[in-house]
Amino acid sequence: MLFSKFEEDFGREYDLKEREMRFLIFATNVEMIAKNNEKLRELGKDEVHGITKFSDMSVQEFQSTMLNHGMAGPSPNVTWAVAEPTKPSTAAAFDWRDSNVVTEVKNQMYCGSCWAFSAVEAVESQYAIDGGDLTELSPQAVISCDSTDAGCSGGWYYTAWMDYMEPNGGLPTADTYPYDTATEYGSATDCDSSLGEDVVSGTAPSSYAWATEECTSIFCNNQDEDTLKDNLVSYGPISIACDASDWSSYTSGVLTSDSCSSSSLKLDHAIQVVGYTTGDSTLGDYWIVRNSWGTDWGYDGYIYLAMDENTCGIADKAAMVYL
Repeated sequence: MLFSKFEEDFGREYDLKEREMRFLIFATNVEMIAKNNEKLRELGKDEVHGITKFSDMSVQEFQSTMLNHGMAGPSPNVTWAVAEPTKPSTAAAFDWRDSNVVTEVKNQMYCGSCWAFSAVEAVESQYAIDGGDLTELSPQAVISCDSTDAGCSGGWYYTAWMDYMEPNGGLPTADTYPYDTATEYGSATDCDSSLGEDVVSGTAPSSYAWATEECTSIFCNNQDEDTLKDNLVSYGPISIACDASDWSSYTSGVLTSDSCSSSSLKLDHAIQVVGYTTGDSTLGDYWIVRNSWGTDWGYDGYIYLAMDENTCGIADKAAMVYL
């Protein structure tokens, strides 16, 4: 039975009443997945949806638990310039993981803390690019101690950089201030300033830039992804925000703009773009995006988004931090 295999694969244990409820949700999701895949095949798309660790969650549960409600509506006003690329993106493929400046995929669990993970991951990569050892820094410090943003209820990577990390003088390591169980299950713990202030020298942000022109409107269909690509190659992995409302069933292939919105008013998840591939004989042109839902989702924790479609709003608020 498909549901029994799901329980075994993802270590689910329910009491009888909950199992009946979860089975009904699972059956509904499997039916939706089959219809979605049929529609995508008719459109000639390569993305594939299937059973994932989220398949026993209703659409409402997934969106209320895993996504970033703090991104809904207008975002904080930030008047940055667009960075000037220093290198053209001439290679057919590029991936910052090949340069050992990207830490392992993390898992935010059931806390809407993607904004903090994206912010921290950008600093981790810049610190390594600047010559530091590749170091896992602490999302927990940001979630608990950033008073501008809202912990498990959402926030923005750029306010985390400006309003917490910069004045704090940087970040502690993940070992010094680890992600705790209460936060994993949606209740961010209070700030422990003694841990938050034990920072790694050289991790304090000093300046910021957009990686391509920001879009703040309901229509963001003509974003400059060439500049985004050049800045990715020139400076390092980039924090982005996307509409991830239908990512729960993603398993493989290149997700296209048929499956999400490009509007800046629909952004609900912060992640990190680390590379791209062009001219792939099977998948075409796509961005390589690192998620924070663990390695048991997507391509070992990554998703491929179609290039040159502003897929899911990838280029709406693409931002870079300098140390």
